[in-house]
Amino acid sequence: MVSEKADIINAGLALDHFIDNGASSYARTRNYDLGPTNRSGVSNLSKYISHRILFEYDIVQRVLSRHSYQNAEKFIQEVFWRVYWKGWLENRPRVWYAFKNQTRPKMTRELQSARLGHTGIACFDSWVKELRDTNYLHNHARMWFASIWIFTLKLPWHLGARFFMEHLYDGDAASNTLSWRWVAGLQTKGKHYVARSSNIAKYTNNRFPMTQLNENPDALTEDAEFNLEADLPAISSPPKFNHLVVFETDLYLHSGNESYANYEEVYVVSLETCHRDIELSERVVNFKNSLLINFSENLRNSRYVKSEELIALASSLDGIDVIYPFVGDCLDFISELSAKKNCPVNFIMRGQDLACWRHAKKGFFNFRKQIRILISETTSPHFHM
Repeated sequence: MVSEKADIINAGLALDHFIDNGASSYARTRNYDLGPTNRSGVSNLSKYISHRILFEYDIVQRVLSRHSYQNAEKFIQEVFWRVYWKGWLENRPRVWYAFKNQTRPKMTRELQSARLGHTGIACFDSWVKELRDTNYLHNHARMWFASIWIFTLKLPWHLGARFFMEHLYDGDAASNTLSWRWVAGLQTKGKHYVARSSNIAKYTNNRFPMTQLNENPDALTEDAEFNLEADLPAISSPPKFNHLVVFETDLYLHSGNESYANYEEVYVVSLETCHRDIELSERVVNFKNSLLINFSENLRNSRYVKSEELIALASSLDGIDVIYPFVGDCLDFISELSAKKNCPVNFIMRGQDLACWRHAKKGFFNFRKQIRILISETTSPHFHM
């Protein structure tokens, strides 16, 4: 298992620490990457938020109980960025499948050098080491990293996105895939993010020597058009079956105990490598499993199972309710299981998500204008069952 304590209590303590010590200064400090030994300028909550050990809407309410909206606005916007990315991908799931189906070229010397941090670009190589050693990168560093990968090293963007998912504790299908597309200039066509040596020097306190980067690249292009697909439901389906499945993507527990208790059994599922499109590093797998086990230990009627075990169980079930796992590997797995085993699946979606996702059909600027209204609409911490 990972050395750090990956559980609900630790997540709550991290949130309390940020609210008391970092929330009011977040807007001023968030862009500075001071290295792996000093992350005081950011919240350090993303690995818990991406697994919903911490629930986005609860976080916002907790912050606003201690800080004014004006003082915490930038942090609140960043929390809602994650909600927005998920909603955008839910409205256009073909983007995920296009990413999954990208041709994966053989390992080249250039690709191997980038993955090992042997490029000779000091900042980039340092971030590779930090990513592999700590399973985290500052958000600004992720943007610089992706830009250098795409425009200076001229490597395929989707291979960089896969590399991040392999190693990030907070790896998320929507945020990761769409952020890499945004840097490349595909998400907002023609608008790409370019890493500049002067900007890296400024926001890393000159930790790295000035490096010759490609600072005048053209944005990438693609032929595919990703239009809005089927409308999302206005409300979730009610519970239907006696068994519930929970994946790593939504481990929100605090308000759900009563609803979980209504089930004969809750299967807390660890998605094995053979059922993932992206093979995760051992450290990331162990981190996820530690969260899943801790979640299961907090429910008396739950059972921690591997995905292969769930496949075997499915044949004996008349159907399963599933806490909706969002577009990504877990959704692909359960959808395939349902089809192959003729096991009906009833997705339980959280009302807060649905309320937000209906506004995530265009750019974030339009979504951002709705945030204060959405905060008032999403104060109820339960999922609708």
